Amino acid sequence: MLIKLISCAPDFETTIKRRTRLLQGLAVLGVIGLVCYATLVPNSSLPDFVQGLYAGVSCGLIIASAIGLARVAWLKKHPEAWKKAAIQNNDEREWAVSSKALQTAALATFFLSVAAMLIVAPFSLAAFWALWGEMICFALILLIAAQVYARIL
Repeated sequence: MLIKLISCAPDFETTIKRRTRLLQGLAVLGVIGLVCYATLVPNSSLPDFVQGLYAGVSCGLIIASAIGLARVAWLKKHPEAWKKAAIQNNDEREWAVSSKALQTAALATFFLSVAAMLIVAPFSLAAFWALWGEMICFALILLIAAQVYARIL
């Protein structure tokens, strides 16, 4: 759903091109993660779960993008499926539901970050500042996006 929202465009051909570039970017991130895992992690004193996190997230990104790219290739070869996906892409109700779900998730994430920040503050200042930075980034992105969309739309 998130990839759909990020890659949307008025016509389906542009949407597919954007989605392909996004999926290729995710695959590159996965490869970078695997390179970090192979070169940096073995010589570090990172706990086992962090080492596994590098491998797991990297492989997950590569697999997810491969599945997405395979679906795009499949759509290009099957005109009937392409037509059905294009109709779904332009369905206003589906876009409204996806947009509202994304808004709700973003708002919940922000307030959960505030709660987490208050909970971890007595235990770890590093975690506190990481959450604080995440909240500041969220707020800045929200303000910048609002300004950009106010001019574009």
